Amino acid sequence: MSTVAEWIADPACAGNAMTLLVAGMIYANEGNYVEALKSCHTGLNLEMCGPGRAACAQGALAEQSL
Repeated sequence: MSTVAEWIADPACAGNAMTLLVAGMIYANEGNYVEALKSCHTGLNLEMCGPGRAACAQGALAEQSL
C-alpha cells in the first residue's frame, strides 16, 4: 500500500488518470474506501468521467454497506 501512496504523491503520476484509477481500485479491493474515493476524485479529466466515476460509485456504495 505504501507504493500506491507514493504513486499518488508523485506529481508525475498524480496527473495520470490511469494511475489514479488503478490506485482507487487497489484501495477499494483492500477495503480502504475513503482513499479509493479520494484517488478517483482527484482526476479532473475526461478519462476519469467514465470508469473513474464508476469506481467512485462502487466505493461509496461499499462504504455505506459497512
